[in-house]
Amino acid sequence: MSKKIKVLVVDDQAELLELLESNLLSSGFITEKAANGREALAKLKEFQADVVITDYMMPVMNGMELLKNIKESHSAIQVIMLTAFGSLETAVTAVKTGAYDYVTKPFSFKELSVLIEKAYNERVKKTEKNDYKEDLKNAGYFGSNKKMSKVMEIIEKAAPSGSTVLIYGETGTGKELAAKAVFEKSLRKDKPFVILNCAALQESLMESELFGHEKGAFTGAVKDKKGLVEFADKGTLFLDEIGELGLNLQAKLLRLLEQGEYRRVGSTVTKKTDIRVIVATNKDLQKMTKEGNFREDLLFRLNIINIELPPLRERKEDIQYLLYLFIDKYKKEFNKDIEGVSSDVFKLLMAYEWPGNIRELENVVESSVIMSKGKVIDMDALPSKFVGGVSEIKITGVKTLAEIEKSHIIKVLAENNNNKLKTAQILGIDRTTLYSKLKLYKIE
Repeated sequence: MSKKIKVLVVDDQAELLELLESNLLSSGFITEKAANGREALAKLKEFQADVVITDYMMPVMNGMELLKNIKESHSAIQVIMLTAFGSLETAVTAVKTGAYDYVTKPFSFKELSVLIEKAYNERVKKTEKNDYKEDLKNAGYFGSNKKMSKVMEIIEKAAPSGSTVLIYGETGTGKELAAKAVFEKSLRKDKPFVILNCAALQESLMESELFGHEKGAFTGAVKDKKGLVEFADKGTLFLDEIGELGLNLQAKLLRLLEQGEYRRVGSTVTKKTDIRVIVATNKDLQKMTKEGNFREDLLFRLNIINIELPPLRERKEDIQYLLYLFIDKYKKEFNKDIEGVSSDVFKLLMAYEWPGNIRELENVVESSVIMSKGKVIDMDALPSKFVGGVSEIKITGVKTLAEIEKSHIIKVLAENNNNKLKTAQILGIDRTTLYSKLKLYKIE
């Protein structure tokens, strides 16, 4: 064993407990013991076990109760259940409840040692995945959708490489969360993670924000300023909405990526940096290069590892998971006792096409939790855009997705007196995306 595995042994028979402890210690395991389930839980507060071996039949708290407690409060710990000869039903129940495996008495200590090492390897796998699982599940990444499984596979492989990552996805699909997942699994995870939204600033200010400036470089530059590239040194720089970056800055970003060099605004001194760059966009960069709005050489340099996030309408099997994830989040935040949604609400949410994706769904759930009067979210608690139910929003399959989206945008615009900002907020998209869709669908 390359690492000392910590094992907690639980049995009410003192002789067997001593024998187990003695054999495990001689095999190189770090071992603690407990006489029953309650004592074992107390030990786990101090002893960080990797594997628990427990007898099934014990006084005070039996092995099955202990297993359930461990799975609730120490989910990564692997449990091996000891059962009497002939009690196969008990063993199967234990595995279904979450035990890694079971061993029937009498058993071979050699076989038990092999099983402990296998259980420990399973714990290592779970621990590695949990490094970024919490952030991912907040964006609804976990579910049964095959496309999202592929995304997670790419993240796992790409993260340790240090290569540039390009993330494609519509507004609200979780691009920043995907970038954070890559960062958390990378070799730079203990270094800075710096975010810049390229659509948030005018181009005249973007260069200073990215690369910094010298005192006197322009009006208002009263002192030297570090740029985000400098703050991200040895870490990761995430550039969201990269398609909004002007051609002048694209050239300077290319130099940064190829040579690790940049200059502050107003300076002739070239600085070196060591950063990983992750970028994201909801635009078609290939099309932009053909139109002369995005440098082809920069696209080649960015497009080393490509992650495409599917829109929510292409992963509807995950809506139920997401729905209850967000209900749980907001009922705690607003101290509401909500158990779920009515069948009519669920049908409506499953039928809707979600142009604003996960972000729009989360906004709808937040609003509905606030407005709900009982334990179940009903139609009255939903935002006004859902008034009339499924028949009103006409998600029937007869219309194309584009027709459905266009009619919904027109409806929300009319309800808000053509107020673009409010319409974008209700749709769960940013104003830039709304204007793009207005142009696409030729909506005046």
